[in-house]
Amino acid sequence: MRYNLYHILIMVFIVIYIIIFAGISISNYISYVNICDISIYEQTLWNTLHGRIMYKGLEQANQLSLHMSLILFLVLPFYALYQSPITLFILETLCLGLGALGIYLLSVQILKKEKIALLLSLSYLLYPALHGLNLWGFRPIAFAVTSLIFAFYYYEKGDKKIFLFLIGLAL
Repeated sequence: MRYNLYHILIMVFIVIYIIIFAGISISNYISYVNICDISIYEQTLWNTLHGRIMYKGLEQANQLSLHMSLILFLVLPFYALYQSPITLFILETLCLGLGALGIYLLSVQILKKEKIALLLSLSYLLYPALHGLNLWGFRPIAFAVTSLIFAFYYYEKGDKKIFLFLIGLAL
């Protein structure tokens, strides 16, 4: 694949988004701003690492009995490396930022115009609702955004296996 100015710009925009929003998320956590449910998710992951699969002691229940958060199993290896809520905020921001790459690839696939694809990706990164999702504590549902974007991309490419995997991941 040959890289051009649009490829470089989309990567720069994504990196800027990740740096800014990971920083704000971590700052919010340290300042006790909008940290809704982080203790539930962190405890669920910590318990899973220690043999109590998806158990939430705070609610005396299994996470999967209340929310079908299978994505937490993919988050778990990263959480195991650094067991902190900060890991969860960074992963969420990274995932949401990478959604712009999916928008770019999908737009190029459909529109065949890289300039418009870049503008659509940038509009995704500037979308206030995305910022709200990113900054309102940790939410496993945030991972579904990027999963669904890439699912549509692979559907357009005709790769039904990856499409179905990503749709399943979004559940």
